[in-house]
Amino acid sequence: MSLHGNHGMEYVHRNMKKQRVHTIRELAEIAGVSHMTVSRVFRNHPSVKAETRERILALAKEYDFQPHPVLSMAMAIRANLRDQSSTPHATLAWVHSNKHEDTWQTLPHLKPYLDGVREHAAALGFGLDTFWIGKGGLSGKRFCDILTARGITGCIIAPPPGNLKHLHLRWDDFSWVTFHHDSWRPLLHRVATDANYSLGKTLRELRRLGYQRIGLAIAENLDVKSGFAYQGRYLVAKERYPSLTWCPPLFYPQSEICDAAPELRAWLKQYRPEVVVCNDVRARQMLESWGYDIPNDIGLVHLSMGPDTPHWSGMRLEGSQIGAACVDLLLSQMQQNKRGVPKAPYETLLRANWVKGETTRPHLSS
Repeated sequence: MSLHGNHGMEYVHRNMKKQRVHTIRELAEIAGVSHMTVSRVFRNHPSVKAETRERILALAKEYDFQPHPVLSMAMAIRANLRDQSSTPHATLAWVHSNKHEDTWQTLPHLKPYLDGVREHAAALGFGLDTFWIGKGGLSGKRFCDILTARGITGCIIAPPPGNLKHLHLRWDDFSWVTFHHDSWRPLLHRVATDANYSLGKTLRELRRLGYQRIGLAIAENLDVKSGFAYQGRYLVAKERYPSLTWCPPLFYPQSEICDAAPELRAWLKQYRPEVVVCNDVRARQMLESWGYDIPNDIGLVHLSMGPDTPHWSGMRLEGSQIGAACVDLLLSQMQQNKRGVPKAPYETLLRANWVKGETTRPHLSS
């Protein structure tokens, strides 16, 4: 009997079912469509009809076909670069659990992070869906169900107010990246500012400016979230440069410096620093309301400058740079098909730049 007859074709189809399909072209031949159609299905491209998508995905499951993650990612990026006006070929997720849904869209010191993620993802051919989970937002289960339904496999988690374990996320189903703090669990791959370098660079610049009495005043939880990098670096500087007067650091228990006004005022009165290294923009307004002339009476330095710290001296690293690095780190995990909570989390540290502003005095020799 000829293999080109109906019975022959059935024999070939039944025989192929016993073998695993390894390439898109093989799956396309079985489905009776072009290999580009199959490629679009696995890139979740909107041009494919729903019934065609479902049929191809069913065949892929039947023949145990799994698209190569590296090649799939490369195809998505290349396709978008060819046509910048096209609909994104794949989508990433951004999720946060802050008190308000629009926190990362509206607050000036947080918005650049989300903008950086969105812009860099778009440049590489990826869309971005944003989600709000926790109290007031989606449940962990509902959030993960939506990711699965939309074919989203990579997610960037904004630093949460607390831990996320209580949300019962399906960690093993997706690739995850976060940024900044490493104090919450589970530990994920993250991008962060090099806190140790930022304080070290700041102290070196203050010595060059001729300051002799240096003080550090930051929230205790900030030091904890940095892995005590600020406290450690400050103590190292104190040992290395004993000729300077190092005021005992003030680690106030409140989250915001305005709530620690009594502690700060007493600390300033007792130790009389010439310059204060801090991380809260409201410190300047507070000191000026107490009669300090900045920088003539006392200098101020911000460890993490942003849009809300114009004219300050301090360390600047744009939030958009952190966001872009998160996208790169996430794509590296997706390309290798690495999902779940990592056994050995990666930490990508970015170094900020020193900016001389009006809150520190000119060099003594100038």
